Amino acid sequence: MEVLERNGIAETLEQARARTLALLEGLSEEQLSRQVSPLQSPLVWDFAHIGHFEELWLVRNVGGNPPLHAEHDDVYDAFAHARAERGELPFLEPAAARAFVDDVRGRALEVLDRLEPNGDPLLENGFVFGLVVQHELQHIETMAHTMQLGGLPLDASPLPEVQARARLSLPAGPSRSARTPTSRGPTTTSCPCTRSTSPRSRSTGRS
Repeated sequence: MEVLERNGIAETLEQARARTLALLEGLSEEQLSRQVSPLQSPLVWDFAHIGHFEELWLVRNVGGNPPLHAEHDDVYDAFAHARAERGELPFLEPAAARAFVDDVRGRALEVLDRLEPNGDPLLENGFVFGLVVQHELQHIETMAHTMQLGGLPLDASPLPEVQARARLSLPAGPSRSARTPTSRGPTTTSCPCTRSTSPRSRSTGRS
């Protein structure tokens, strides 16, 4: 990867994270941790799940590093736990979730900084980084639906834009603009969440 591509990928990752943080800004710990409906996960579960997905693909799979917290593999497995039961899981509290996703992002950027082209199809056109960005944007949309369903304050102002400044091959799926919910109410969206701790299969499923 050229330096410009690395910088573009890092910028795109940070733009997606800025959207996540802007959406959740101002919510209390109780609001983040409460499960407002069996149709939706607690907001903080989605938030930490975003970090866990990034760790699986970038820190472990691409970077070859061991798990940061092996116990997260069950808690944040979207296949093992339906949304209705996620409120009862031992998920991270908001402050710990923020520390976790920040730690993962720092490690992911370290991986990006030392990557070299090696013929791995995951790296071709930045595919794996596009996968992580798309996953986060899809969960932004899911969390916005949760906030609407739970009557939580949802700022009507536009979230920060995400402009891919590198060649990112994003998987097909819901709009990468991460739409805010409409009067039609919550909808079910899928995300490229992997069941396995070895996500080479690129499996997709519920989230």
